[in-house]
Amino acid sequence: MASVLAIAVLADVLLAAAGMGPRLMLVGAGVLVAAAIVVLTLDLGDVSTAMDWPSTPQFERRREGTDWRVGTLRMLLINERRTDGANNRLYEALVGLIDDRLLAHHFVDRALDPDAAREVLGEELAAFVAPSGPIRRLDQPREVARIVTLIERI
Repeated sequence: MASVLAIAVLADVLLAAAGMGPRLMLVGAGVLVAAAIVVLTLDLGDVSTAMDWPSTPQFERRREGTDWRVGTLRMLLINERRTDGANNRLYEALVGLIDDRLLAHHFVDRALDPDAAREVLGEELAAFVAPSGPIRRLDQPREVARIVTLIERI
């Protein structure tokens, strides 16, 4: 209680020094409200306990064998017209997906073991990723969907 009285007197002196005049009732009411809030907060801290609220379970929406990036590509490519630069980026993204799936599901690195990669990929995807082969035109959504379906089967 002495500290609350000391704070009230100090606030009143500072107000008087600033030229605002002594306002004992106003300063006293403000200090009492602030002190009551501090006391209640400290008091509640002793009786409150931390709660571990149950969270809602995160449901897996992924079908087995489907990579989320493949689904994203499929959604982005529906009915989109492609320029040559976009086709090249799409081709690189699809080849990256193929390499990732080869490594994740079959532990085959296409750069280190091209024969094992060809065996896993099959003739069509092996021809698709072949560095010597021409880059396919990927401006037809059906062609892209077919390649994506083959990638999902890796």
